[in-house]
Amino acid sequence: MFGTYYAYLAIAGGYLLNLAGGQIGHAAVYIVAYGLIALGGIALRRFSPWYFRAAGAALACSVLRLLQLALPVAALPFLLACGVLHVLVCLGLAGQRKRCGLSPALEYVLLALAAAQSLGGAVLLTGLADGNIFVFQNLLLAANAGGVIFLIGMVFDVFRTQKLALRSEAEQ
Repeated sequence: MFGTYYAYLAIAGGYLLNLAGGQIGHAAVYIVAYGLIALGGIALRRFSPWYFRAAGAALACSVLRLLQLALPVAALPFLLACGVLHVLVCLGLAGQRKRCGLSPALEYVLLALAAAQSLGGAVLLTGLADGNIFVFQNLLLAANAGGVIFLIGMVFDVFRTQKLALRSEAEQ
């Protein structure tokens, strides 16, 4: 029971650090955040295989973030790996809610937002060479706002699912 509590806490802490990393902008914050998400995903693999897959994607995000420091070309694979990570965590949370007989509607909204943010970031990176700075800045602002809303929603949803998982473990 306590392992479940700390695993969800690690995932929520990883998303909080990810949110803080956008404000600080330091690569080490992101690497620690993805490490926490991976640790939580490995601990929760008994609930859903999506968590274990998310742990692998989180480790890939850490490696790609390190590569991005040396090779700016690694920004696109990093964005796509982050999108895969967020989708996998959302699927794990949705699976946990389905097991308890509840509707995973919020998880599917977050899943769509994660996919849109990842694909939007990839489109922004490839469209940067277009040269229209005004459109690029507005799209970047919208993508960043969507990213912040997504991260806050994920922290909320992880804590909500944590409470549900602890309650179902206590009943068993």
